[in-house]
Amino acid sequence: MITDIQYYEYLNQLADDFIKNERQTADYLEQLLLQNNKIATDLFEFRKFFIDKHDFEKTEGYLEIGFYQNKTKEDRVTFFCLEFELETVIRRLKLINICKKYDDKQTLFDEEPRLTNHIRIKGSRKKKLENELIDFKAFKQLYNSEIVKVDRCFAKLSAYLNPRIPDWAANNFTASPLFVRLNPDIISDTRLPQLLTEELQINPYNIDWNSFKFNDSLIKSSEYKLENIEISKDRAAEYWDYKIKGIKSLEISTSKKNDYRSFMIEELIDKFSDEKVLIGKCIHFDRKGFDDNDLDNQILDHLDLAINVYENETRETRLNETLKNGIIVDADFRTHILRIDKISIKSLPVFCLLFFGSMTLTGKYINEITLND
Repeated sequence: MITDIQYYEYLNQLADDFIKNERQTADYLEQLLLQNNKIATDLFEFRKFFIDKHDFEKTEGYLEIGFYQNKTKEDRVTFFCLEFELETVIRRLKLINICKKYDDKQTLFDEEPRLTNHIRIKGSRKKKLENELIDFKAFKQLYNSEIVKVDRCFAKLSAYLNPRIPDWAANNFTASPLFVRLNPDIISDTRLPQLLTEELQINPYNIDWNSFKFNDSLIKSSEYKLENIEISKDRAAEYWDYKIKGIKSLEISTSKKNDYRSFMIEELIDKFSDEKVLIGKCIHFDRKGFDDNDLDNQILDHLDLAINVYENETRETRLNETLKNGIIVDADFRTHILRIDKISIKSLPVFCLLFFGSMTLTGKYINEITLND
């Protein structure tokens, strides 16, 4: 029998194969086991040795759905336990891959090498490749979806980037340099299937962003939390955000040094708490020469969207901190997924509505910082 170290090595090997080939986890795992694949069989036998009553309890509801039929109950419980653990590893590897710096060995650049010439360069003096974002003008976004057409192939925007955001930003701020993150591991000769997600329900073109006016709360640090929410008709949306989406808080920090003001907003999502993974959706924007007495007319030097991933001890530390108090722990993995330069601060509420998952917390924040006529 394999060792515990080999077990996790094999799980990672299998997970990597599943991601690269976009396989359906349960279907393909069952196929591998029925074909007596060595890695899958070794994993199965090792996991079966450690089956206990808690495993029987947690898989009880899954035994009705049909996978690994005509096997003993113990074997079917083992199958589902292995499938759950494989899904956990796949999720973690996907998060790591989402945050990886670009390099020319990745599928995207191997198939479309021209894109390497359009990776964002940062720094006005010591110019160097940022290796996270690509010029939005280097490809064509199809029908404000996550699918993009490069030259010969189709690729996808980052899974954490609402496709309406770059489409709206590009159309409203045509003179502003715009960069986005493409998934470096997905490319196809044929058009990829388009997803229908909850994010697409908000149409930014119905929002009169030019009408937003701000009050002094914009330049104050603050925090909005979801906790201990009981289900009721009055609080159904908050309950859904908290219990189903796993959203914990929306935290805002702002600081000013001389005439430079910087802002950070982060939404914390603890949906995968059992796996000790915390995800932060982060908006950062700033301006040198920011005028606190003329909030409505500020043109930001830049605004960017990023994903932070906090694991294990870092997750615990982050949950016990708050951004409004200033410095927080560094994320274990991080990447930018969009950046736009020279953009009106009045666009901020639209980015918040399209990027953050909790409309209840986002709505409270926008109401707090804007003037209500």
